[in-house]
Amino acid sequence: MKTTKRILLVLLAVTLFSSSLLVGCKKKGEENETTADSVSTTGGDSYETDKWGQRVYHDVVPDELDYGGKEVNILIRELSPGDPRHYEWTTTTTKDDQLQAEVYYRNLEIEEELGVKLNFITKTDDGTSAATMNGYITNSFAAGGEGVDIISRYHYYGTSMAIMECYKNLMHEDLKYLHLDRPYWNQNFINYAKSQDRLFVVLGDMNITAYMTTFSMYFNKQLLSNICKVSDEDMYKIVLDGEWTIEKLTTMCKDTAQLDGVDGDSEGDIYGFTSHYQVHAYDGYVAAFDIDLVKTTADGKHTLMDSTTQRKLGNAADKLVSFYRSSDVFLVGKDSTSYTQPVEYFKNGRSIFCTAAIGDSQHLTNMGDNAYGLLPLPKYDTDQENYYAGVQDSHNTVAVMYGNKDYEMISAVLELFAAKSYASVRPTLFEKVIKGKQLQDSKSVEVFNLILASTRWDFSDIYPTAVQNVRNSIWRDALRDAVYNNGDGAGSVTTAIAQNRDAINLALSELDDWLYTHY
Repeated sequence: MKTTKRILLVLLAVTLFSSSLLVGCKKKGEENETTADSVSTTGGDSYETDKWGQRVYHDVVPDELDYGGKEVNILIRELSPGDPRHYEWTTTTTKDDQLQAEVYYRNLEIEEELGVKLNFITKTDDGTSAATMNGYITNSFAAGGEGVDIISRYHYYGTSMAIMECYKNLMHEDLKYLHLDRPYWNQNFINYAKSQDRLFVVLGDMNITAYMTTFSMYFNKQLLSNICKVSDEDMYKIVLDGEWTIEKLTTMCKDTAQLDGVDGDSEGDIYGFTSHYQVHAYDGYVAAFDIDLVKTTADGKHTLMDSTTQRKLGNAADKLVSFYRSSDVFLVGKDSTSYTQPVEYFKNGRSIFCTAAIGDSQHLTNMGDNAYGLLPLPKYDTDQENYYAGVQDSHNTVAVMYGNKDYEMISAVLELFAAKSYASVRPTLFEKVIKGKQLQDSKSVEVFNLILASTRWDFSDIYPTAVQNVRNSIWRDALRDAVYNNGDGAGSVTTAIAQNRDAINLALSELDDWLYTHY
């Protein structure tokens, strides 16, 4: 069991980590806006800080670059007009929205500093339209990469081996200005995504949807106090003491349901916990419980988990299935794809806890002052050292089209997108939007920093459609079946692994071979 002192030290490290991420970019002939004083470290080094109080990292793109107005074609995803998957890249407005204004001026600065013209090509890209986006990419590839230079799309659908044939290896020397070890590229993602000096998709801070789709949990302060007799201060202490586990969540929710006696769910029912029937009820807990579905071997190859990890996965399944079958839990949306439905239940005072994404806090701002707090997903047990946050695979990632390309220019453009987003877009999202408008107390801000510093992926999360949809086939689908059909959690997972192991390992082997030989 961890002590309060230990967790506070972790939070201090998280704060320093978060502070080190902001990147400063300068216009030609200008220096970054910094504070009057530099910050000194314990080792005696000092560094500049910007207006956000965060460390400045100057980009490494040469000031003298000028591509003479050359066009850079960027294929981006949109579900509907104004969709955030779109405006993380481009917007036409600077009015009434500081975040969009930062995106707008970031793009203007890139064009000015590099002498390029950014041309954004918008296509819908989700479960019903992925084939259209795939067709657009493959047609461009067949034409030598004509018309597309940079690709940003729905991550889940963007890493089939057929589509990755169209992508350039991002670690190739041709992309000379792409410095993927810099803090403005998501190192947690890269550590899972790269293999054998090959990397075909990447996550940078222009992809603010990754932050918005990170799994988290919310709690209703009044209901927690009235029903569970736990104050919000005590709730945060449980987290900081390292005692926020799935067992603790289960115990706190026990016998909390207040049902009005009407058959079925009704507006008068209050539950201990709610989540969406599909993704949010299951996917985030693999990361939260510190479980890797795919193991990396000593020679850099990949295989499905070993027997020890399988036993832990089975035990985790038992814990969740038992919890979800409780009358104190209501999984919303079995017949709906609206992932905001549980958030509506929570907002309307119908549950104490709710699993959702960081970005869902935008729907809670009218609950009232100091009405809710933010939590990480619980740990597997108190022996687990850290909290971890999974990320829903609907966020965007970035790739570069393979073909007859000016990769020097493309790499400079991408590098500045990431660096300038760290310097302006990211802190605006965090400080002005999330912390300033959507979080209601200082402890929630601490937890937010903790969650964002603890994001993690699985190798199978990077290439889901190339490796038999591992998470779906052996975890999400198995648990959902056990919950709704009175199955055994561990038994369902064990059966799913046995049925899919050979196919998964074959797909992993084929992907490893492809990664080793591809450009």
